[in-house]
Amino acid sequence: MLGFNSLETAEKTICGIEIMRMIRKGQVEEIQSTFLRLSS
Repeated sequence: MLGFNSLETAEKTICGIEIMRMIRKGQVEEIQSTFLRLSS
C-alpha cells in the first residue's frame, strides 16, 4: 500500500482487513447489508 490520505481511510481499511480475517476463521455467522452477527 502506498499510504493513506486520512485517518478515516486508514480506519476503514483496517476494519475491512479484520472483517475478512474473521470471515476466513468462521467467526461470522451471518452477514446482512450493514449488520454482522458474530458467533460465540
